Amino acid sequence: MLQVPVATSSRKFSSGSEASESGISSSKHHERKRALMALNSVSAGGNISFAVRTNFEYDGGKDPFAISQSHTIKFCQQDYLHIYQRYNEYWWIGRLVKVDTDLCFVPSPNHVNVLLTSSLPKKNSRNSLRSRSSYSGSVVTDNESVFSHDSITDHPIHVPKHCKSVYYDVVPHTRPIILIGPSLKGFPVTDLLHVGLYDNIKKTFSNRVILTTVEADISLSKSMQDPKQFQSNSFMKVQKETERIFELCRSGKLVILDALSINYPSELANSPLDPIVVFVKIGITKVLSKLIKACSNKRFKYENLQIVAAEKLLQLPLKHFDVVIEESEFEEASEHLNDYLEMYWCATHPNFHHIELSSTHL
Repeated sequence: MLQVPVATSSRKFSSGSEASESGISSSKHHERKRALMALNSVSAGGNISFAVRTNFEYDGGKDPFAISQSHTIKFCQQDYLHIYQRYNEYWWIGRLVKVDTDLCFVPSPNHVNVLLTSSLPKKNSRNSLRSRSSYSGSVVTDNESVFSHDSITDHPIHVPKHCKSVYYDVVPHTRPIILIGPSLKGFPVTDLLHVGLYDNIKKTFSNRVILTTVEADISLSKSMQDPKQFQSNSFMKVQKETERIFELCRSGKLVILDALSINYPSELANSPLDPIVVFVKIGITKVLSKLIKACSNKRFKYENLQIVAAEKLLQLPLKHFDVVIEESEFEEASEHLNDYLEMYWCATHPNFHHIELSSTHL
C-alpha cells in the first residue's frame, strides 16, 4: 500500500527535487551560453558549408527542445538556408537566405525525426518538458498525429505527407540565374533581348557576376538519379556541367547561365541546380510578331513556331517564375532585373550582428 510520507521526509524529498531542478537549470544555462558563443564564433568569420532548400515548415519559437528559442530559425516550405556549421547531431548553425536575417540554430534531420516521433507537450503543461530532457519523448506511432491530435497545440513543425524522410534538398550556395522567353532561344528576338540584359548586368555588377554559357542539356539533370543513365555519355556530360555550375556558385558571385537548351520552366523541374528563373515577357503576341519581322532573316519562316512557344509561356501560372520582366522600355526592364539581383545579392551576403551574452539572451 502506498503511504503518505511524514512531514520531515516530505521536506527532505522536496529539497532533493529542488537541488535536482537547480542542477538541470544550471546545465541548460551553460549549454545555451556555449551555443550562443558558437553563433558568435561563426558570425565572426564563418564560411558557408552548404545550402539547402526546405521541404517542410518549422517554427523554432515553438520548439520545446530548442537550445534557445529566440535564436532558433523559423522557415516555410521551399525556403532557402545557408548552413555554416554542424553544431551537433541535432542542430546546425545557419540562416534564412533573406535580407537582414541573422545566424540561428537550424534543426538537422535527426532533430526533425525527434519531433516527429515525440509527443509534444500540451499547452500550459508545467511538467511536460521536465520528462523530455535529452530527447526522451514518448513515441508516436503515426507521424500525422503530431499535427492532428486535439490535445496538442502550437506544434513547431509541419511535414507534408509526400516529403517522406527527405527534409532538405542540397542546392548551390547561390542559385544560378536563367533567362527564359519571350520565345525560343536560338532566334534573333529572344537572343538579342538576352544579350542586351546580360551586357547590362555585367556593367552593373562588374566583378560580382559570372556569365557562363551552358551547352549541355541541363534539363536531363533531373533524371541523374536513374541508375540506367549512369553510363551514358549524355549523363556524364550533364553531371560534369552540373558539378561545374555548383563550383561556380561556391564563389558567392551571381552566376548567370546562358543555357541554350532551356526554353520552359518545366525543363528545370527537380533540377539540383534549382535556378532563379527570369521570364522576359512580351505579353502581346502582335508586338512579338512585329519584332520577329523586324529581325527577319532566313529564320523568318519560323515565325509561327516562335509565336506558339511565346503563347505557351504566357499561359503558364506566374508561380513557375521567380521574377517576371515585362516592361515595354528596355531601360526599365533592365532596372527591374538589376534591382531584383541586387536584393538577392544582399540576401546572400549578410552583415551579422554580435550576440551579447547577457542573462536576457540566456
